[in-house]
Amino acid sequence: MKALAYWAMVAVLIAFGTIAIFSIGAPFLLLGLMFAVLSPWRHRPGVIWAGFGVVFGFVIGYVLVAPLGCHGSTFLGVDGAIIRDTVRCTNLIGIRYEGTGDYNPSLLPALLAGISLAVVAFVTASVLLRKRPSSPPRPDLA
Repeated sequence: MKALAYWAMVAVLIAFGTIAIFSIGAPFLLLGLMFAVLSPWRHRPGVIWAGFGVVFGFVIGYVLVAPLGCHGSTFLGVDGAIIRDTVRCTNLIGIRYEGTGDYNPSLLPALLAGISLAVVAFVTASVLLRKRPSSPPRPDLA
């Protein structure tokens, strides 16, 4: 019964992620795919939480650094010629992407930030959720 519930959750996450891919679906799709990949270890909570941390870290890192809103400015000269056409994009943490013409900022910094935060989340979850061997009780030296 637990396996059926697990796979039902995976199917719902992947289905919702696919349907809503152009709005909020990507994180759900990634989470569903991660749970599908980790299915052989679904009985080990440490592995599942580490996988969840990887997806959560990647999404948070990507969203914080990715350019979210862009606006352009066009300055015209006296004769009507374009003197300067500037596009500025901002994100949640304040990094400004700026260019001229048909500027489309690179998503590579966001991808690298997402991967970096995913690695940090994986290492943190692995360290915190690692099974520690139980030590035998120490004899009282009193």
